[in-house]
Amino acid sequence: MGAMNPCPCGYKGLPEQKCVSNPASCGKYAGKISGPLMDRIDLHIEVPRLKPDELIGAQGGEPSSAIRDRVIAARDRQHARLGNHRVNAKMSPKEIRELVPLDKESEEFMKLVMARMNLSARVFDRLLKVARTIADLAHEDQVVKKHLSEAVQYRDRTEG
Repeated sequence: MGAMNPCPCGYKGLPEQKCVSNPASCGKYAGKISGPLMDRIDLHIEVPRLKPDELIGAQGGEPSSAIRDRVIAARDRQHARLGNHRVNAKMSPKEIRELVPLDKESEEFMKLVMARMNLSARVFDRLLKVARTIADLAHEDQVVKKHLSEAVQYRDRTEG
């Protein structure tokens, strides 16, 4: 797990504050994390800065207990499929091919994604693992395009 600002000054993309970092320093800052390291991080999520009025008095979301129950059920599905209390993140490339078969529509979608985003084989496998977990959270046996599409949304579009 990790976090970083969008640029050295931390203001890139904020409408209420002008970024004072030049494009070269932003690129250098983002480049501090190597591509191979980024490949090994499964979820890349941009979290926008909240305004004070969005934080103060914000309505609560889904209760943690409901989320916990869903995660436990998904992990139980993974343990049943993989045995020995293993989870999707620990699947070998061979297991991925056997346990995450793709239908024709999903194959075509992934070919397009890999070409457009110029992703490595390592990232391809990681996307399949994330998609398998998304399907498990939804109590679905087959990984389909909607699961893959969601998994792709968790990847940085600029990586290679």
